[in-house]
Amino acid sequence: MFFLLSIIVMSNEIARAANKDSESQIGEAKALTESGWWINHSKKDADHCRWPGVKCNAVGRVTQIDLSGHGLNGSILPPRIDAFSELKYLNLSTNSLRGELPPSLGNLTQLMVLDISHNEIDSIPQTIENMQSLVSLNLTRNLIEFMPSALGLLTNLTHLNMDSNPLYSIPPQIWNLENLMTLNLSHCLLNGPIPPNIVKLESLVTLDLSSNMLVGPIVSFVSNLTKLTSLYLQSNKLNGSIPQEIGRLTIHLSYSPSLPLLVS
Repeated sequence: MFFLLSIIVMSNEIARAANKDSESQIGEAKALTESGWWINHSKKDADHCRWPGVKCNAVGRVTQIDLSGHGLNGSILPPRIDAFSELKYLNLSTNSLRGELPPSLGNLTQLMVLDISHNEIDSIPQTIENMQSLVSLNLTRNLIEFMPSALGLLTNLTHLNMDSNPLYSIPPQIWNLENLMTLNLSHCLLNGPIPPNIVKLESLVTLDLSSNMLVGPIVSFVSNLTKLTSLYLQSNKLNGSIPQEIGRLTIHLSYSPSLPLLVS
């Protein structure tokens, strides 16, 4: 009797899970259709998992969307982007999307890779703090001037590319990203000296601060970044000598020809 009851309970749970997946699939298909990005394909094929740039898992849930270079314009994301609760990869780079990322983006708690580079995005929502699974964030070549404090809560982030945005200064939230391996802030109109807090990023492998307006000497922060292999500082207004500590690291250093290279 107990065995039979267990089977019935298990069957009911499986049925509820199947119904939930089915409802989620319908919601995702509707969200994709309402975006207007697949209008030419939705009329030809009812299965959204076969639409260009869309990948689904075994139960038909959307896990990847890649529409890079598809000529998209206007609003940055579909109004119901939060329908994709299983989404892990989102690439909308090299389009003409503009404006503010919607707060609903923060509902993509499973997202690991977000690439919206080469668009006209000017604002990131505070709700990004909910995206704790994010490991790679590419915001290259947009119009972003400020980053929300929530950026510092993305402690699993390993790759952050923000080059070619008018930041003017390095967002202090970055110093909390202790797992960061790649940081690209080139062409960001950065000014002033290289911040000493950069030593907190002990996991850095690649650091690019080139093509800015950084001034002053190259401080000996490099000696603390023992995992660093690539450092780019060219096209700034740095002066003085390159610290000898650099000679103790295996790095490929791009530097201004005006700086004497004094390493052992």
